[in-house]
Amino acid sequence: MSGGLKAIEKMAGLTRRGNEEGDGAQAAAWWAQYAHQGNAASLERLMRYNARDTLSLMSLTAHLWRRSMDGFPDLLTIPSRPACATGVSVDL
Repeated sequence: MSGGLKAIEKMAGLTRRGNEEGDGAQAAAWWAQYAHQGNAASLERLMRYNARDTLSLMSLTAHLWRRSMDGFPDLLTIPSRPACATGVSVDL
């Protein structure tokens, strides 16, 4: 698999819930707006974007692990929706 995270999710058959704001290029622009202009709203958007990507990586990792273990069901089980270490629930 190759491409951005959202493209890889799509290839794996995963979908995110809710509205998705931005992409990698937009994330870089939000950082620049914050770093050079002190735009707090841009930092907030960037943090939300990065949090969604981080949580999505958890789901993608679990999905790919399950696929890789198709012939070995008793070796290791992981929850269908991994728990966030901080206890924060965020819809992807």
